[in-house]
Parts: sequence; C-alpha cells; structure tokens
Amino acid sequence: MATSVNSSVSFNPIGILSRLLLAPGSEELKADLLKLSPAEFDELLTLAKLNHVVVRGLEVIRDTMWDAGNDARAEWAEAALETERARITNALPVLQTICRVFEKSIWRHGDQVAGSLAGFRQRCGPVYKRRR
Repeated sequence: MATSVNSSVSFNPIGILSRLLLAPGSEELKADLLKLSPAEFDELLTLAKLNHVVVRGLEVIRDTMWDAGNDARAEWAEAALETERARITNALPVLQTICRVFEKSIWRHGDQVAGSLAGFRQRCGPVYKRRR
C-alpha cells in the first residue's frame, strides 16, 4: 500500500521491492532509491524481511547506490546487509543442530516417522502435495 511521505511524493514500498527483485536495473527504480529517506529505507527493509528477500534486495540497493555515487544510501544497505549476515551466521549452528536431531530421530524411529508422514498426507488430502 502506498503511503504519503509528504504532499507531493508517494512512497510505494511493495512496488520498489518488486522492482528490486524483478527489474533491478531500471532507471525508475534508481530514481526511487535516490529519493528514499531513512524512515522509508527502514520500511522497505521491514517489508523485505517479511518476504524473506533481505539479502537479494539490499544487494541491489547497495550496488545501485554505489553506481549512482550515493555513498550514504549504499552504506545504509551495507549496514543492513552486515546485520542480516550476522543473523544468518548465528542461526546456522542452531538449524544444523535441529537437522541432526531430526536425522537421528528418523534413523531410530524411521518406520514411525514414515507412518506419521503418510498419515499426515492422507489427512490433508489435496492441500498437501509432495514436491518432487
């Protein structure tokens, strides 16, 4: 949803995020990025987090702003990228532990796990389809 930043400018974070991911080299996107205020950047970052595209989106912002010679906005993106990479680095050992526990559980209780999954698929019917 577009929000009014001031009386003459309309900020559309979903539109900007879409163009970051689907049309990253457009002049229109570059122009919109050059107009971002710190608050608008934060709103765009929040939207990217909600859609799990933080790194992809921020890399485009950073590179576009560096190419445009706008170091301040490039640094906003770089700082947010560093924060996101630190979050990922911290999360990976936890996720690896969870995966190991699941793997051990499957090895110990393979028949029960397979039966549970089959029952889940049967109960959920067309809603759950196994990806191949």
